[in-house]
Amino acid sequence: MTVRRRWLWGLLIGLAALLNVGFGPVLRTSDTAGAALYPEQARLLAETWAGPAISAPAAVIYDVDAGQVLFGRSAHQRRPPASLTKIATALLALRRLELSQSVTVGDEVQVEGMRIGLAPGDTLTVEALLYGTLLNSGNDAAAALAVAAAGSQERFVEEMNALAAELGLRDTHFVNPHGLDSAEHYSSAYDLALLAKAALDNPTFAAIVATPAKELEGWQFRTTNQLLGAYPGVDGVKTGTTDDAGECLVASAARHGHRVITVVLGSADRYADTRALLDFYYRHYQWVRLELPAGRLSTETDAGGHFLRYALPAAMEVLLARWERPWLGMTWQGDGWGNWQAVRFWVGGRLITEQPVQVYQVY
Repeated sequence: MTVRRRWLWGLLIGLAALLNVGFGPVLRTSDTAGAALYPEQARLLAETWAGPAISAPAAVIYDVDAGQVLFGRSAHQRRPPASLTKIATALLALRRLELSQSVTVGDEVQVEGMRIGLAPGDTLTVEALLYGTLLNSGNDAAAALAVAAAGSQERFVEEMNALAAELGLRDTHFVNPHGLDSAEHYSSAYDLALLAKAALDNPTFAAIVATPAKELEGWQFRTTNQLLGAYPGVDGVKTGTTDDAGECLVASAARHGHRVITVVLGSADRYADTRALLDFYYRHYQWVRLELPAGRLSTETDAGGHFLRYALPAAMEVLLARWERPWLGMTWQGDGWGNWQAVRFWVGGRLITEQPVQVYQVY
């Protein structure tokens, strides 16, 4: 559906919701087996289709556990990633180097832009360089990691591009380890979400980007991510700013065991935009635990008159848009003789999952 058509549908549904508040079902959709759409659903659906109001020309909301992009704006457009590049630099360095390894830096640290203040001849550990790269966004620290890991920045960049290919980042190409602007240095909002997911799978990376401040080996490190500690659940990831890239931010938030990643590129206010994306996600999506109805568990009897208790073998959750929640339903599957073997969970006419059931006799 085009943006224009989505906007028109959202407007029509929103108007229908407003005009029919207090009455019964107001709309029906062809893809939900004729299920009724109530006014509150219509309002939520209109808001969901409209998306969040942000300034960034490219953005993504990516639910990690569902593996779904829930909102995208120019998600695959190739744009300068600025210091978001350092996510790849740090991840690759963590694969190649030991945290305790000492590094004596050379002329590579004489680089423009954000720096932690390294000078040729300084010696510090890989761990300290990682904090300097990810918290302070030091270009000098990133360059030092590149040389320590691969012998030269050029060789390290080749490995960065191999990493991008490995992760399936089709709209990404690196020419340096720090993110200074270059015509052939680019990524996309979607690719950066996937990159952040891969990086957060590394416990050391995840711990570093969740750290507001750190003193290590006489160096003071402090995050540039102003949402860390200011927005509930935010635990990373990385800021970036250059003349060509504008304000950029990859953010991660984890609540109730589930993680969402947002990306904004070229934003006029990356923190306001990221807050809007996260607010939108938490307002319009939720993880729902699939359970059997409580009353159904104790009313079934077998031929001998014994009560039968049915249970799902393991807890399961699914991600639903909040406007879909009223349509969540369940049907039983059996052998035709009253012996239930599985349950199916539906949203309208869409099958979400089929799960086997365990049967217990209660005497």
